[in-house]
Amino acid sequence: MLKLEKISKYYFTGNNVVLALRRINLNFRLGEFVAITGESGSGKSTLLNVLSGLDTYEEGKVYFNGEDISHYSVEELEHYRKDYIGYVFQEYNIINSYTVYQNVELALTVQGLNKEETHKRVLELIEQV
Repeated sequence: MLKLEKISKYYFTGNNVVLALRRINLNFRLGEFVAITGESGSGKSTLLNVLSGLDTYEEGKVYFNGEDISHYSVEELEHYRKDYIGYVFQEYNIINSYTVYQNVELALTVQGLNKEETHKRVLELIEQV
């Protein structure tokens, strides 16, 4: 379902280059549960950002359902994230003044669900959690 082929990511600061990921090869299958562990600064967040299309990389290719998404445009990456990626940030990025219902509703509204579908889905998701 999701495949990384020789992915490398560098960060450039002034005259320094920091290697964050070096030629990573990974395969993730549908329904598979994967835990990514490592020391602070070892590249876990960078890897997740590359997988989700939130960050770029300098070398390699990413495949989703067999399709090379390495050269997706910004708009295509937005659709990829919206339709296929679920991401829970370390900082939850919720709106504190909103209720749980309103926070979930907002995320679904951004996905383009109509009001009736959104209400039903919000209740389903809250029940699951």
